[in-house]
Amino acid sequence: MSEQLPPTEQCRSCKAPIRWARTQHGKHIPVNAEPSTSGNVLLDHIGGVLHAGVMRGNQLAAVRRTDRPLFLPHFVDCPNAGEWRKR
Repeated sequence: MSEQLPPTEQCRSCKAPIRWARTQHGKHIPVNAEPSTSGNVLLDHIGGVLHAGVMRGNQLAAVRRTDRPLFLPHFVDCPNAGEWRKR
């Protein structure tokens, strides 16, 4: 990561600590504050913006061989995730 991660916020539903990041498509995604061994989101904090790269397949395997932490999207374990999904 180029810069230190920004402070955490609380999920408005379950109050868990999260960070908001921007995907490559410009959408915002809530990410759990702590890294996870089953994570698939690579975070980079550059120029005050937290960028989220969702890793799949070979990319994911390559990142897991490094010391870079991976994070889970908060939708995975938020008990109230369904309330926030767009229809």
